Amino acid sequence: MTAHAPADVDPYVKALEGSPDPASYEAAFAGYFMLAMRAAWRVTGDRTASEDVAAETMARAFARWDRLHGLAYLEAWIQRVAINLAIDWDRRRRPHIDTRNPPDAIEATIGSVDLVSALRRLSRRQREAVVLHYLLDMPIELVAVQLRLSDGAVRSHLHRGVQKLRAILSIEGVNHV
Repeated sequence: MTAHAPADVDPYVKALEGSPDPASYEAAFAGYFMLAMRAAWRVTGDRTASEDVAAETMARAFARWDRLHGLAYLEAWIQRVAINLAIDWDRRRRPHIDTRNPPDAIEATIGSVDLVSALRRLSRRQREAVVLHYLLDMPIELVAVQLRLSDGAVRSHLHRGVQKLRAILSIEGVNHV
């Protein structure tokens, strides 16, 4: 192990070096919490729900930290758990979208309540594929692994999801898809 991490390594990724003890989890917590919160926000559109989902995601990560620590796909695991929990939340509640206090980093990315509303009108698989690929910048191959689908199925869900989003947003007078 080197004394210094490269400058381009995120602090929460750096925390994964070493033993799988609570201190390594604590060091990685903030970065992974925000990752989970962003993923949850894109599904729920609700700040409070996304915080709750991120907290539950991190509790599940802590319970499995001895097995998760150091995995190459830990980031994907965090996002997948957060998305699954957010989908569960969305199925149970379906409240209106909280547009007053979106997380700052997400507000800049999403930028439009219209998009969140339109995403909610897609099928579950289309929404998951669109969120993972276009909003979380995951390559299609990783989206396929996360959703347990073939690459072709993911491409199909993306194509149909984007077509439907364009139709929904053009009907509502939004021209930025």
